[in-house]
Amino acid sequence: MLGHPSYWLACTVLVQAVSAQPVTPQIKTIANAASYADSVSSGSLVTLTGQNLAAATCLAQDGLFPDDLCGVQVEVNGGRIPLLFVSSGQINAALPYVTGPARLKVVNNGAASAEFNTEIKPAAPGIFFQSNLYAAALLGDYSILQPTYTARTNGAKSILQLYELVEK
Repeated sequence: MLGHPSYWLACTVLVQAVSAQPVTPQIKTIANAASYADSVSSGSLVTLTGQNLAAATCLAQDGLFPDDLCGVQVEVNGGRIPLLFVSSGQINAALPYVTGPARLKVVNNGAASAEFNTEIKPAAPGIFFQSNLYAAALLGDYSILQPTYTARTNGAKSILQLYELVEK
């Protein structure tokens, strides 16, 4: 174009790939997922807390509980366990049907935590609650137990369903 000079700029851009170092997970606590008591039992759902436990927040889908969720695995005595939920500060998982001393380890995208020692007891019951007030339970017709429910007093049976985690 007339009256407008054209400029050309030649430059070289140096791009250096930097790989992020995996961050080491740290386990701080293990607790019963229902009661948050520090005693855990064989086959129960547990909550692990700590730091750098996962790079992302992920929830297991379709009722399937994989042993690798978003690059995170939890090992108990060297074997992987099913995961329900992972985040940077919390993991929910299902313990295997073993009792006695146990060594837990979290692996987050290849970086492994130090072993965390705990005791898995034969029984340590806990009940999940809804609204922190009422047991999360179903009635015999599969409806959710509500605070307004009263047991039948006319001699008819009231059925309350509680569930246990069972390994297949």
